[in-house]
Amino acid sequence: MGLFGFGKPKNPDEHRYYLLPGQGRGARRKHRKQLVAAWIVGIVASGLMGLILWFLNQRH
Repeated sequence: MGLFGFGKPKNPDEHRYYLLPGQGRGARRKHRKQLVAAWIVGIVASGLMGLILWFLNQRH
């Protein structure tokens, strides 16, 4: 920065950044929704698998 913190930064490239696809507005909210959906699907699938195994064990 210039004198007393005013003016142009010494290295303007230091403050430059690029957004990749999926890093824009609402990306966190979308990622959170996908994570919650994945947890729900995983819990339901494991519950169904457990239920199937339980029924198979009850027959013997």
